[in-house]
Amino acid sequence: MDLLRELLDQRRARALASDARAGSWARGKARVTQRQYLRDHWRLHVGLLIGLLIVTLVVAALMPTAFLRGLAVGALLVAGPATLWSWTLQVTGTAPVMMGDMAEQWTAGELRKLRSRGWRIVNHFLLGREDIDHVLVGPGGAYAIETKWSATSWRSDFGQARLREAVAQAKANARILRLWHPVKSRHVHVEPMVVLWGGGVRDWSDGERISQLDGVTVLTGHALPTWAAVRRVPALNEEQISEVWRALDAQVARRDPLDELAHPVPASLELIAARIGLAFLFGVIGLLFIGELVRRTDLWWLALSVGAASAAPAVLLIRRSVARPAAWGWLIGVGLPVVALSVAETIYRLAV
Repeated sequence: MDLLRELLDQRRARALASDARAGSWARGKARVTQRQYLRDHWRLHVGLLIGLLIVTLVVAALMPTAFLRGLAVGALLVAGPATLWSWTLQVTGTAPVMMGDMAEQWTAGELRKLRSRGWRIVNHFLLGREDIDHVLVGPGGAYAIETKWSATSWRSDFGQARLREAVAQAKANARILRLWHPVKSRHVHVEPMVVLWGGGVRDWSDGERISQLDGVTVLTGHALPTWAAVRRVPALNEEQISEVWRALDAQVARRDPLDELAHPVPASLELIAARIGLAFLFGVIGLLFIGELVRRTDLWWLALSVGAASAAPAVLLIRRSVARPAAWGWLIGVGLPVVALSVAETIYRLAV
């Protein structure tokens, strides 16, 4: 039982420290905004795609060789949708939001490297209305971490203003976490931290990559391992770390269902395309399976029975989100031929 509990704890720790949690608010906000824009202007985009198709056909017809025609078709069909997607990002203003999401994933990736040293990470932790980007608990103490990305230099006036806002936000998050009963009752002090990406931080000297601003540790993303290496003075024992992490885990389990309702994260275009492709693949396999079954036997009822029986597991798998596209593809690929064959055979027997 102890081994099973340890394995479950390790699995849960990986889930709470995963990229799927890091930046989820920013990711959800960007995708909702993009989908709303596409829904509101779908006629424009469909018209542009049709126009692109016409231009592609005209250009391909004017090419002297088959190779050049294929090259023109491939280039236009790739560049056209890419241009429309870039246009969508610019019009909706979601490009910086998506970069903020990526920056949180980069920070999460650097923090996960600390797990081998006894640190525990929870990405996207909720206590109040706003989330804490990352909570880090380990031998060196507890930290409320805020991640920021900037396209402009952090040394510019605009960058410095954003940095001060990030510092204030990190301090507020650390105070909220410090006053939370499971943390306060265990006498765990929570420190604020700001992790910076972009804005020319790669060009900073080693002395600039880890600094203090208004009592808050400010460091660049790639300096996290260096910072952790110098935090060798134990601030928390193993029991405190375990108890705080379990309290964080319990809070996540309570708040996640509410968070999913308040801040849904729509599926990405890559995931949608993968689901469609998986459904299409299993649909084709199911269709070929029924076709081969009918070809190899004259007992049509046997083919229909086997097809119907093979659909039963797919019905059960529809409830599982991972297997749902494959299950639907199989049901359609198998079900449509079975229904068509049944109707055809019934009509034939009635006619005879």
